[in-house]
Amino acid sequence: MVLAALSALVLGTTPEATIKEFVAAFNANNFDAVRRLLVEPGNKLSDSFLKDFRVKLQLQRCSVKSNSGSKAVLICSVIAAPEWGGPEQKMGGDDEEVNLTKIGSEWKIQYVNDGLGSNGKKLLNQLAFVLSPRGKEMFEKSRRSVQWTSALVNVKKLAVGFTMYLEEHNDVFPSIKNWKKALLPYVDKEEVFSAPPDKKGTRSWTYNKNVAGKSATQIKDASQTVLLYLSKNGQPDFRYDGKTIVAFCDTGAKAMTKAEFAKLKLK
Repeated sequence: MVLAALSALVLGTTPEATIKEFVAAFNANNFDAVRRLLVEPGNKLSDSFLKDFRVKLQLQRCSVKSNSGSKAVLICSVIAAPEWGGPEQKMGGDDEEVNLTKIGSEWKIQYVNDGLGSNGKKLLNQLAFVLSPRGKEMFEKSRRSVQWTSALVNVKKLAVGFTMYLEEHNDVFPSIKNWKKALLPYVDKEEVFSAPPDKKGTRSWTYNKNVAGKSATQIKDASQTVLLYLSKNGQPDFRYDGKTIVAFCDTGAKAMTKAEFAKLKLK
């Protein structure tokens, strides 16, 4: 009887054992093993983020609230201790309900849809969510947000570079030919000419030909006159959730929809 109970614990055929396996596999960065403990496992998209997260889980409590034989609810408490900080940096620790479903002889964790709405305290549900198919959606959205932010920063640097160029060239914008070469001395690195996810060396921006070669004094409304816009094959590229990024002659920059872009002043 005792041997059978120990065997069940080792093989993860009890709800409590599944939680303990989840924690152990997470701490070992074995996210494939972690996903196998989920009812709906996701893909590897979140793995690099979780590795960079660099925390170790500490299971403080794990007790059965209910168990029908096919469904179980456990009350768990987990603390995440970061490798890069002291005790004051620990996260979590709140009691949380974790739902499990028995599939065959194994208990699997069922993520909770609102697992990310608990301000970092209900860690098991949050991690189960991140490692589920819904986690893929979250990371793709997060990645697009990071790319959009990076592109916006890059085009702002280019716009400032144009201002510096003007100061040294009698307030005359560079010609349309070789404008990148003309601007290079005024930006911190060549990468700003690209926008994610374009490869390094790609020129992702189109320079407004109606501004090229003109004196800045000829630009009547710099805050509304397009300087650069995100493009592909010379056409506006609305890659960021249906939006492109535009920089103006006053160094302002923002994301715009197709309808908004259509109203812009190019001349």
